[in-house]
Amino acid sequence: MDPRFRNRRIIEVPVNTRGLLEKVKAACYLSMKEYWDVPTLTGMIATILDSRLKKLNFINDNAIKRETIEKLHDLYSDEKFESELNTDDFINPTPNILSLHVVIV
Repeated sequence: MDPRFRNRRIIEVPVNTRGLLEKVKAACYLSMKEYWDVPTLTGMIATILDSRLKKLNFINDNAIKRETIEKLHDLYSDEKFESELNTDDFINPTPNILSLHVVIV
């Protein structure tokens, strides 16, 4: 007998893997849900910004689509407003107590 093969074992009975893929999928799903719990709206906004998925064709609920688009518009409007405030402060640098604003996080 060749010494390279002396530790090999002969498999007489095949291993039953029926349903194993579904169990692995379920375990992965539960793990992702527990460890990477992303709020639905945050995940949907990230998805709509992806050019491959931005039409949200995989979502059947129009209310979720509408809410996601509205939230994205709100976030954009808020960011645009903040940007305009910062631009105005840069153009008109005179200190004024009314132009001071505090951001609370």
